[in-house]
Amino acid sequence: MSNLCLLSTGLFVAGMAGLFLGIVFLLYSARGPCRPRTVLSPDGYLVVSFGWCGEVRVPVGSIRSVKLVEDLGKGVRLFGMSIPGLHIGHYRFKGIGSVMLYSDKTRDVLLIETIDGKRIGLGFGAEKHLEDLEKIIGSGPRGRIETRSRAGLLTGLGLLLSVIGLVVVLIAYPHMASYSVFLGSRTDKPSLLLVGLIPPAIGFIDTVILYGLGSDNPVLSVIAPFSGLGALLVDASVVVAGLLCPA
Repeated sequence: MSNLCLLSTGLFVAGMAGLFLGIVFLLYSARGPCRPRTVLSPDGYLVVSFGWCGEVRVPVGSIRSVKLVEDLGKGVRLFGMSIPGLHIGHYRFKGIGSVMLYSDKTRDVLLIETIDGKRIGLGFGAEKHLEDLEKIIGSGPRGRIETRSRAGLLTGLGLLLSVIGLVVVLIAYPHMASYSVFLGSRTDKPSLLLVGLIPPAIGFIDTVILYGLGSDNPVLSVIAPFSGLGALLVDASVVVAGLLCPA
């Protein structure tokens, strides 16, 4: 096998590893640049800060009640993410109902109900603000719970990388050999094109889903660029095989 064929294989393997690297970076971010904490801001907001990734702001004036729940019990995650030390998403707990959970645990969770009936479960040290909140709930700024995140930037980058890969494959396709060596096997041109189209399609779907979930989860979208990069590398492997590794 020529060096160019080996390069194609290497690019393919690197591309397939993209999602795995995204998960690794997600775990790193949750304990590093996007490490969550809860603060009561001077301007009247209870803020769940996710560092570089963004924040969730709860206006104190829109809080109807607040209490400390010793144990939420077993819940059903409707959608979201749950990894050790990080639970973010919509859950349903017996005796409580639907809860949007931002917490590192399911015990000693600060349960907030807003005047529009939404329930939010907060961890990351939120319980230390219980007494202060009990004194000021209902006063201060009002409005909806606001999520600020870099989901748009990160998912946009993921989409851009996927689209670049797709465009490169489509431009290169007319110039590809009828048969090429791809991943050590003789592959015809249409099959090679199919391999080149699937990763961008998956990358596009992944980033759209991550953008939707990122509206409530500022951390999850860090996976999106890795998904797009993975698609781009797989497409690069297809182009190298089709143009430079004829069978």
